[in-house]
Amino acid sequence: QVSIQNAQLSSTDDSQAIQKYSSELQAYQADMNTEIQEYTQNFQKDFQLWQAERQTDLQKYTTDIQNSLNSFNSSNVEFQASVQYAMENARMKQERIVSELQGQQDAAKQNSLQKLQREVQQYTNDLGKYGSEVQDYQARVSTEIQEWTTNNLQHSLAKWNTERSTEIQKYSTDLEKFKAESQNEQQVYAINEIQKEIQLYSSDQANKLGKFQSDIQNSTQRFQSEFGVYTKKTDSEFQKHQTMMQELQLLQQQYQQGLQMFIQSYTAPKGVEENGK
Repeated sequence: QVSIQNAQLSSTDDSQAIQKYSSELQAYQADMNTEIQEYTQNFQKDFQLWQAERQTDLQKYTTDIQNSLNSFNSSNVEFQASVQYAMENARMKQERIVSELQGQQDAAKQNSLQKLQREVQQYTNDLGKYGSEVQDYQARVSTEIQEWTTNNLQHSLAKWNTERSTEIQKYSTDLEKFKAESQNEQQVYAINEIQKEIQLYSSDQANKLGKFQSDIQNSTQRFQSEFGVYTKKTDSEFQKHQTMMQELQLLQQQYQQGLQMFIQSYTAPKGVEENGK
């Protein structure tokens, strides 16, 4: 009878111990699930906030560059118009000077020619200055893109990724430590399942982060490609202006030669007359 009672008491103690353990395990699992859920929510919130900030920065930078390009385009159009006007004005002046040569003295002819030469030289200087400004602008834009990508985007992304990786590593280390101290198979099993969930979550976030980096890189490359096309177009326009300038200088040289020949033919009779006297 005593043995039966002792067995019943022992069984009761075991049942109570099992119930206590089950309650503790459930409480532990609930705590772990709560922590994982909180960590997941915080992680997603931080990532979304960071992503929104980077998108805003990129959008602002793209807008600023586009505004600069629009302003540059407007100035370029005005400059092209002034080029056309200057060339047409030079041509008209040449025609006017030629038509007035018959009624002018030699000194006046030379003054008209020198004035035209000064105007051509001034235009050449302005064109060279404009070309330098174009090259400087292109260099500054390329430098700003590189600096923003390196110092802002890549630095922020690396810092954020390092912080998240450190948090996950610390959490995983704590789980490993708790698992090593635990002697219960159910606790070990629960920890293993939690670690699997963490690995899956980390992998999913890494994929999202990689896609975001790829999208940013593609956007930057696309902008650089578009800017490269614009640069080539600008260089082509500038080359065309230089060609027009060379043609204008050649025309001016031909005109100068013709003028000298005209002056010689105009002064020759006067010299002959003086010799006769």
